Amino acid sequence: MKNNGIVKIGLLILILVFAIGLSLWIGIDFAIRTLILVMCVDYVLGLSLAISDKSKHGDGGLSSHIGYKGLVKKINMLLLVGVAVIVENFLIGMGLRVKYIKDIIVIAFVLNEIISILENSKLMGLDITHMVSQALKIFKNKK
Repeated sequence: MKNNGIVKIGLLILILVFAIGLSLWIGIDFAIRTLILVMCVDYVLGLSLAISDKSKHGDGGLSSHIGYKGLVKKINMLLLVGVAVIVENFLIGMGLRVKYIKDIIVIAFVLNEIISILENSKLMGLDITHMVSQALKIFKNKK
């Protein structure tokens, strides 16, 4: 079974190197940097929850398997963004006026990560959705 762990680590490193190489090749613009930032925030919040035994996955404790799955999921998201950039550039090269394929994919992933951040925050005891709704009520009343 030790070989299985080594294979997983090797595969993760290979995917990570490929994702970094792809990102260097396609360039990292503001949208992709934003996605990477919210991914990092979500991962750190997930780790914090796991350390405090409040994780939304598994039995609530710190698990290398669940952490590994989360990293693989985030790397796959970045690979899909890379594919979207390649497809967008190909279509533009063919003369089609398509400019927002990558941005639509990035926006969808950013929104998904923000939902996860809000869920993690709520599990930590910070109900941000409640705070935002209260702030909106205050602004609405001042109008």
